[in-house]
Amino acid sequence: MTKLLNPYRNLPGYHCFACSPDHPFGLKLEFWEEGDSVYSVWDPGRHFDGYPGIVHGGIQCTLMDEVASWFVQLKLKTAGVTYSMHLKFHQPLLSLAGPVTCRARLKSTRLRLATISADITDVRNKRCTSSEVVYYLYPEKEARERFSYPGYEQFLPEGMATDS
Repeated sequence: MTKLLNPYRNLPGYHCFACSPDHPFGLKLEFWEEGDSVYSVWDPGRHFDGYPGIVHGGIQCTLMDEVASWFVQLKLKTAGVTYSMHLKFHQPLLSLAGPVTCRARLKSTRLRLATISADITDVRNKRCTSSEVVYYLYPEKEARERFSYPGYEQFLPEGMATDS
């Protein structure tokens, strides 16, 4: 497993609610690559509750959308935007039960659309939420121009870039 760098950290105006380490109210997500997946481990806390003790569904949606975005940037080597998202809540995601894992994997690609499956599992590795996220992909050149996509290599620790 490889801990990914956040290449946007010093980008002027960068203030992502999900992954900026400096957003005062944000999720402050960090990401890892493992095999064919990208994942994040996050400890929710009560300030992200909907019902008492249960992580708000919108926050869960944000987790899965963000891990899918990082999957696109790292594994598909470009940037995109969310085209559609379908969620299923299997069981409550408890906010005080410990860290949760949100993992994304590629399901399929067709033309400029990538379908990514994302799941949130609790500390006991029980699936709480699953989603199918469809991303509209931009060619890398356009992703660099429109979204400041820094390139695949910028997500990897020094010396880890490959042609995979």
